[in-house]
Amino acid sequence: MFKHIYMKYLLGLDIGGTHIAGALVNAADGEMSDESYHKHTFHTSARREDILEEWIYSIECILKNSKIADLEGIGIAMPGPFDYVNGISLMKGLEKYDALYGMNIKDALKTALGLPENFPVCFRNDAVCFALGEAWKGAASAYQNVVAITLGTGLGAAFLENNKPIQHGENIPEGGTLYQIPYKGTKAEDYFSSRGILKRYEFYAGEKVDGVKAIYDRAMRKESVAIKTFSDFGNELAAFLEPWLFKFDADCLVMGGGISMASCFFIDDMKKRLKNHSLFLDVITSNLGDKAAILGAVKDFKNNKVNMDNSTYRKTNQYLLPVKKDAEGNKKYDIYPAFQLGDNKIYEGIDSLVEFIIAQKTVIMDGYAGVFWDKLKSDLAKIFPQKLKVNIADTRDWFLNQEEIDKLVMPYLGSKDSVWGTKCDKMLKDFFNKEKISNCLPDPDCDINIILGTGAALSSWKAPVIYFDMPKNELQYRMRAGSVTNLGNTRSQSDDEAYKRFYFVDWVLLNKHKKNILNKIEIIADSQRPDNITWMFFKNLECALQTMSENVFRVRPWFEAGAWGGQWIKKNLIGINREEVNYAWAFELITPENGLLFESKDLLLEVSFDFIMFLFNKNILGKNNAARFGDDFPIRFDFLDTVEGGNLSIQCHPSEKYIKENFGENFTQDETYYILDADKDAGVYLGFQEDIDPQQFREELEQSNQKSIPVEITRYVQYHPAKKHDFFLIPNSTIHSAGKGNLVLEISATPYIFTFKMYDWLRPDLDGEPRPINIEHAFNNLDFSRKGEKVKKELISKPVVINA
Repeated sequence: MFKHIYMKYLLGLDIGGTHIAGALVNAADGEMSDESYHKHTFHTSARREDILEEWIYSIECILKNSKIADLEGIGIAMPGPFDYVNGISLMKGLEKYDALYGMNIKDALKTALGLPENFPVCFRNDAVCFALGEAWKGAASAYQNVVAITLGTGLGAAFLENNKPIQHGENIPEGGTLYQIPYKGTKAEDYFSSRGILKRYEFYAGEKVDGVKAIYDRAMRKESVAIKTFSDFGNELAAFLEPWLFKFDADCLVMGGGISMASCFFIDDMKKRLKNHSLFLDVITSNLGDKAAILGAVKDFKNNKVNMDNSTYRKTNQYLLPVKKDAEGNKKYDIYPAFQLGDNKIYEGIDSLVEFIIAQKTVIMDGYAGVFWDKLKSDLAKIFPQKLKVNIADTRDWFLNQEEIDKLVMPYLGSKDSVWGTKCDKMLKDFFNKEKISNCLPDPDCDINIILGTGAALSSWKAPVIYFDMPKNELQYRMRAGSVTNLGNTRSQSDDEAYKRFYFVDWVLLNKHKKNILNKIEIIADSQRPDNITWMFFKNLECALQTMSENVFRVRPWFEAGAWGGQWIKKNLIGINREEVNYAWAFELITPENGLLFESKDLLLEVSFDFIMFLFNKNILGKNNAARFGDDFPIRFDFLDTVEGGNLSIQCHPSEKYIKENFGENFTQDETYYILDADKDAGVYLGFQEDIDPQQFREELEQSNQKSIPVEITRYVQYHPAKKHDFFLIPNSTIHSAGKGNLVLEISATPYIFTFKMYDWLRPDLDGEPRPINIEHAFNNLDFSRKGEKVKKELISKPVVINA
């Protein structure tokens, strides 16, 4: 089984009302180190210094076979009340942690452990962490809408949708908590907690007992009063939860906490009550126990991990494009290759646009997905002179409602569990209410009128367009951080769902819209730096693009880590972030993602590659190819790095007929591997063995996927040693993979995301989640005639000396 290399660890801590527990968790795959697990109880009513000393002791026990330098971050599950953003305890009058009231726990832990000031430490409510842990690695991992409750000294609750905590909305209680909801003249926590059960038992039995465990022991001895206590508890708990389970459309209710260990005496009563009221969901108990909150704290840390400046709007370790290019640069490999415009062609800052806007009086501010329109609106309001009356209309007011948009996009998104959909044939205007667009007019009583937002140029306003562009890789970083969503979307969604919608719907619409309004654009702005845009007049961009289209040029490369990524790129390329765990890809040119950089007096501006294709595709491709490929640039060049890394997945790409009929693409993916560097044991998987049995191969792949059983791939697929300068041909439908130890220059046709993985070495992705396996699609495309000696003859190039 594949193991990640150069991995660091996350420290997960569960701080409870009577205990602290924790463990080290592999930052890549989320596997907990059992030998590091430590738990002990202590007096939470002790002095501040003593409590902190207990915590530090536990952390030292967890780290006994490791060191602080191995840590990537710390995630902590903490009861409330607590300021989870700043790490400040707000617990008071609860007979636990009173001494910590007002204390900055985050700073105290960093100081005690000798951690740097910017070391990431994340806090999250303990019930939410329990839910995240069970949904990630535990009993609730197969469900979409999960309600989790913890039953102990208090009542904890969390609502998860697609593994993301939901804390606001009409379908959940405010804050996503249940403890404070009124119930029978008191709050729910007084009823559904250890003290509630103890009071109930005392009422029935006429005697006090020392803890819920004592009631459990009596129930185990078949004492009727103890059994009735738990049975009534279960019935009333189900009745209390019923309206929230119904509103949230829960698939699963998972229970944890000390009381849940007695669930054998009340879970059946809960199930019966819910079923009788037509709630057919699974009611289950934790299978992780007190490790759930530890794993959940780690999962929350991973969800919120952002780049080095601790900003929260982008989730990546890649550097943001600087406003100005380093004058020295890198002579060997320039990660910011820019076309020189000459002096005074690029301007810096939103304030530098104000003079233009005031002169025009009415302007249209359109742009791509991912632009922070609220911030732009706020910045403009601050900059305009106070004497001016400014009207700013927002295109987000035009969108159809969520239900209408869902209905519109559904035909293009494929099945819910599919990675792929079909290219959308709608237009951007179809997502808006046409009446609202026509009713949006400049205010004649205002000095300045601005219509702002994606699609603004659809208005009838007679005004110049300022277009705010956004590189697609930067848009994805914002998407992963949850700071942007799909067009018109107002509900929570997973990264995979958002990306699928972007790729098959939003980007298609927005590219068509961008092309349609080219003749209206007067200014182009680079909006990837929220605090400091750069911009230029579109006529200057158009001149530069024409010159580029007639000459050799480079695009801005971008880099991405991956499950199999290596260390060659990280060690050899200057200017990239060397704190990244690895680099799997360096995309030198993949036009759906790469942008074009321009420079004027050190100022940098980036636009998407689409612009040069919209305007000068014939210059780029030639007349005949432009007729065939339109605005698509059909070739990509990228580097695959598996040096000191792992194998790529065993995969294939669709046939041209299949990709057209099923996904609406214009061409398919044919590849070549040119080996730029290789370890002595490096190799490439390519083609089938001569005696391949397709049915047996498929059955073994499916068994592996279902039961996590390793496959001896070379029984079915050929492995060819690879050395520097070797060249492999990989037509579509051919089974293949780059083995570990290679730096590959991949040159291929690129519809981009259509890779059908059959086997991925039983490893998770860097986020700890399994990568999708696509056996059905793969076997609809595999060419089983590419096997045996035919592969060596037809697909592996052999160098020959040509006589002069």
